[in-house]
Amino acid sequence: MKGLLVKDFMMLKSQKQFFAIVILIAGLFLATYESMSFVISYVTIVFSMFGITSLGYDEADNGLAYLFSFPFERRTYAVEKYVFSFLLLLAGWVTITALAVIVSFVRGMQFDLWEMGAASISVITISVGFLSVSLPIEFRFGVERGRIGMIVAFAVFFLGFYFLAKVSMVEPAEMLDKVLRFPAAGLAAALCVFWIAAIGISLMVSTRIIEKKEF
Repeated sequence: MKGLLVKDFMMLKSQKQFFAIVILIAGLFLATYESMSFVISYVTIVFSMFGITSLGYDEADNGLAYLFSFPFERRTYAVEKYVFSFLLLLAGWVTITALAVIVSFVRGMQFDLWEMGAASISVITISVGFLSVSLPIEFRFGVERGRIGMIVAFAVFFLGFYFLAKVSMVEPAEMLDKVLRFPAAGLAAALCVFWIAAIGISLMVSTRIIEKKEF
């Protein structure tokens, strides 16, 4: 797995211009926005998506057929994509959160720990859900067709969430507010269970797909 991780991190060098644009936009937001929640959410989600872009590089010019000629199990390839994606997610979140805290003090802004914490928990949960749904779809259909499947999957998810909110007669914002008012320990435990379950189920599906797929 180490070799695959090195390959993907080396691939990031070809994304230098995109990283520069993301950093520039984040810098502008940090310098001008009063609330840091949006900046943290934006950068974390963008970083989490880089793991999926690495699949496109692997598929180019029949690259997967060549890659699987090396002595490693296909399961290892699937696991590595999850590890790589979540490492990027964590790196993006830690970096932008640290910068947001520093900028808040430099600008003399009131530091709202609760707001920043709620934003961080929300965006990590969204990113985990996004990756858990996206990676199996990308493995199954490939990067190009997978994008269509991913859009359909998330459309169904948000429509289901909207329908649930309508049936329960609770607005999405009110529902989120109620969730965030749960005891911290209980909320943390529930989120950890959700993250582990989502990643575990997604990885099982992805492994099964990649082991049966022909290249």
